[in-house]
Amino acid sequence: MRLIPLIFLVLIVNSVLCNLVSRDFQRINSELLKLNRINAILEWESATRPSANVSIFKKEFYRMRQTWREGWCDFLRRSQGLRRERMIYILCRGPMYSTQQAGLLSLMADDLLLSYQSKLVCDSTGDCSRGEPELRRLMTTSRDEPVLRWAWSSWRDGFRSVKSMFLQFVALGNDGARRNGYEDLGETWREEIGIPNVKVMMDKLWSDVKQLYHFLHAVMRYRLQEVYPKVDPLSPIPAHLLGDLWSQNWGALVDLLQPDNSMILNITDSLRNKNYSVLDMVKRSEDFYVSLGFPRLPQEFWKNSVFTRGDGDGNCHGSAINMYKKGDVRILGCFEVNEEDFRVIHHEMGHIYYYLAYEGQDAVSRAGVNSAFHESIGEAILLGVMTPQHLQRLGLAGDPILNSNLVILLKEAMIKLPLIASALVIEKWRFRAFEGNLEASELNALWWELHSEIMGISPVHPRPDNIFFDPPAKFHVIANVPYMRYFFASFLQFQIFDSMCQSAVTGNINNINFSMPLHKCDIYGSKEATKNLR
Repeated sequence: MRLIPLIFLVLIVNSVLCNLVSRDFQRINSELLKLNRINAILEWESATRPSANVSIFKKEFYRMRQTWREGWCDFLRRSQGLRRERMIYILCRGPMYSTQQAGLLSLMADDLLLSYQSKLVCDSTGDCSRGEPELRRLMTTSRDEPVLRWAWSSWRDGFRSVKSMFLQFVALGNDGARRNGYEDLGETWREEIGIPNVKVMMDKLWSDVKQLYHFLHAVMRYRLQEVYPKVDPLSPIPAHLLGDLWSQNWGALVDLLQPDNSMILNITDSLRNKNYSVLDMVKRSEDFYVSLGFPRLPQEFWKNSVFTRGDGDGNCHGSAINMYKKGDVRILGCFEVNEEDFRVIHHEMGHIYYYLAYEGQDAVSRAGVNSAFHESIGEAILLGVMTPQHLQRLGLAGDPILNSNLVILLKEAMIKLPLIASALVIEKWRFRAFEGNLEASELNALWWELHSEIMGISPVHPRPDNIFFDPPAKFHVIANVPYMRYFFASFLQFQIFDSMCQSAVTGNINNINFSMPLHKCDIYGSKEATKNLR
């Protein structure tokens, strides 16, 4: 009988502790939401109107935020019997920097990104271009080999000036990772994906599509040799000839593989012939999502988003921004009326609607399942946008396209497969760089060895480490954005769209009798398609 009072005492103490813990989590979420809002405002200012003052504010804010995070994580880890382990894990995972490191990293990140955003390439006439969107557009539209060679080389030349800072940035990132029990920064990135043996999984998925990529590469090299006779049929393809500043999207060259222009889906010409504006493309994107059961975008989106280039050195890389305030979501980009930006806008809209979907969650939980799934949403829905039926609906495709199965699939392969290969190259290089077993004098050599080995492409001319440092010429490298999310999203998007297609056609998923070519699955107007997603 003496146990009964003891049991009641334990229950009372447990109840009190649970209430205290609950109040602690409420406080954490309230404070974190405010911190996220301030962070979003500073990042927006830095992206649209970069300045020394903004960088200083960011530095002090990141120092303060790191102190806040480390303090709470120390408290939570010392507390016994706490529930909500998932929330603690999300809040406290990843690098844990000292306040000094946090401030220094903030300044270095701004300096590195500004070197990308402000870089100008000038030709012999004094006409100057930025990487995005001007040089990107030139690489997509020109077939003039000397011009392509100049643009490709000029964009990369000069990034060696940031090599020392980049390596210092990596070293600080590794220090922060090790302070929290990781081997290096790469391990923190792989943990975020949430699957075991990420490196092994990437190699396995690549092996599943590698042969198809090699077939595409062989045909592309053969056709390029017809246009550029100096292309060696037994050597890697020169990187500047592949229709993209980073050689990871070959879609602009589909006419080389399909000479019958009447069968080619030329979205860029169609958009311009229909007098589309950038704003029209954004509105068409919203319309597609609304037709699937998503809400119309809040007024704040239209008021605050930036769709075209302004003055100054703002960030032109297409991005979706969550401001952590109800209804305040934004797209940032320097878009033009062309197919690539038409696709990018629909992709970024996937992030926007994901932000809106979880804006009612606790601050700690306002994130995607993982970054790869976040990237997959817009890409999956884009597969529905690019069906010939929907493009006809928009007046962007003619009747011949309805029967152009081979050309449609070929173009998607030219867009998707090189991206998979490129993502693998980028992350293999960064994992090696993070591991710290490479000399600084080996980094550029490894970059191009991986491009040759995996992608079968080569630089325009030799790129020795003592002169060049090419990885920062890619936005995600210099901005320290993990790229494996795009690798995994390249596979996930088809699984998601397959389920959406089944739901649209049959009302459920995992229907063993379902059979429909995904590139012909028109889901526009089907709220069934996204019922499991919403």
